[in-house]
Amino acid sequence: MSLKAEPRGRPPGLALLAGPFLWAGQFMLIYALQAIGCAARFPLLDMMLHLVSLLALVVVAWAGIVSWRYVRTFDAVQHTISSGGQLGGCMALSGVLVSAIFGLLIILGDVPVFALKTCG
Repeated sequence: MSLKAEPRGRPPGLALLAGPFLWAGQFMLIYALQAIGCAARFPLLDMMLHLVSLLALVVVAWAGIVSWRYVRTFDAVQHTISSGGQLGGCMALSGVLVSAIFGLLIILGDVPVFALKTCG
């Protein structure tokens, strides 16, 4: 296995788990903000909901980029398929795919804010 310089200080599992945790946090936060914002008649509620989703999407994209760096570092596609599964390469490749899927879920979670009336 030829290893180039590893990305500093970040284990590949962190990028793998970032998507699911951020999606769950974003999902709970936008529903809590919506309930509190509607009760308090907060005027910029839609903007706040979009900002929460945008922040979660940026962090998931960052996790995907970190995973992609690991894919290039471990040469994960070749080593994972040919050697029966290197743990680091498999985690890195999974991190890219999981980040993409949960990035899409975060975008889809923000669609109702665009399409429906927030408070009512």
